[in-house]
Amino acid sequence: ANIQSSLDRIKKIVEESRYYEALQQYKSIYYRYAARKRDEACEIAHVGATTLLQRGMIEEGLELALLFVKALENSSPENFDKSVENVLALSDAFSECAQNRASEPLPQTLPSASDSLGLAQHVKFLTAALRWSQSARRHGDARINRKLGFLHEAQGDRGRALLHLARGA
Repeated sequence: ANIQSSLDRIKKIVEESRYYEALQQYKSIYYRYAARKRDEACEIAHVGATTLLQRGMIEEGLELALLFVKALENSSPENFDKSVENVLALSDAFSECAQNRASEPLPQTLPSASDSLGLAQHVKFLTAALRWSQSARRHGDARINRKLGFLHEAQGDRGRALLHLARGA
């Protein structure tokens, strides 16, 4: 089966809110392609992470986003700019996921727990992506550094924020 038909099949599973099953399907297809068709593996992990993040599944989205970065590490560097665009699009999906989760009514017990978890997962993804981008640029891609700087600022870590914002200038 081709990738698009597999992605369409998994999309139906996501629409039925069977997120764990969808995650396992995305991972299964990713690993099938990872060794021999790296561009396809990147696409699968990117689509899967985006789809699950759009559904508010931050842990599952992170798992696929990290597989996406792993696939980038094994892919050819000539697509660097396109790959950075995909990283930035996933970063936006993390932000939208966090905003949507923040707007949901939550019990008043730990109001910031969801926000800090979302920020931590977003930072984990961008840190991995920055490490990948350092293979092409000494301090990594400036746009990834900028986004990471803003996230560290939101976490209250001014030292790291300033470092990444300076490298992103």
